Amino acid sequence: GLFPVPVTQELKGLGMLAIVFAHISYMLVTDNTFLYPLSIAAGVGVDLFLFMSGYGLTLGMLKKQLPVLEFYQRRLIKVFIPFWLVLAGLFLCDALFLDLHYPVGYMAQSFAGWFPRAGAFEDVNSPFWYISWMLMFYALFPMLFMRERPWLTAILLSVIANIFALLDPLQLQVNWLHRLHTNAFSLGILLAWWLNSAPSTVKTLEWFRNQSGGIGRYLLLATSLGGAGYLAGHNTASQWPQLAQTLEATGLDPGFFIGQASSLLTMTALIVFFSL
Repeated sequence: GLFPVPVTQELKGLGMLAIVFAHISYMLVTDNTFLYPLSIAAGVGVDLFLFMSGYGLTLGMLKKQLPVLEFYQRRLIKVFIPFWLVLAGLFLCDALFLDLHYPVGYMAQSFAGWFPRAGAFEDVNSPFWYISWMLMFYALFPMLFMRERPWLTAILLSVIANIFALLDPLQLQVNWLHRLHTNAFSLGILLAWWLNSAPSTVKTLEWFRNQSGGIGRYLLLATSLGGAGYLAGHNTASQWPQLAQTLEATGLDPGFFIGQASSLLTMTALIVFFSL
């Protein structure tokens, strides 16, 4: 296929490295150029995982649509069991080796997957904010999934995520992270829908990847990798001053728009590179 399992596994591995190295660089050393450029690509890694989740869940539902409760039984168990094992280990190690003890209420909400904060030194593991955000998509996906119109499911999920992140009804400390990752899951749904609905185009692209001997393929490889590197290093409003001024003049938040757009474009470039 155009986007086979080995490619998704490679991208997940890259996402893992980016997230781990970024947290090392920003929390364990004083210079975030350590392990550069992976140290600045944590957001891209998060988007890759959300994208792969939307893509994989949609492919599965297109093959065999599961009732909502059966979907939860199958999918959430796969998420929660390893998550609970890791979380229990962290609580135990904190108590044994660091003499850190958490309130019972905090531990209960953590095992439920609710992480309203992402404090580097206050929470049991600050990256677990991702669990809550991902569970929102997992909870809504089977209820909104339309086998004949997955594109509409993607739009609805994107609208809900953006409204929640922008309005911040629960006033969450972690909301600034939610705001950066509202659309990647829906983009994964759209790719799965497109690959399933355009077989002739997919065959043409597969030929281009496997058989084309022209310079076009290598030019696209170089462009996608170079573009990913450039965008990963230019992901703040201060690095796009003219665009930031234009967005601000139209009433949009430059930090929100540029931060998310640069991460999604970097993710897209990496997907193109690895697919080729």
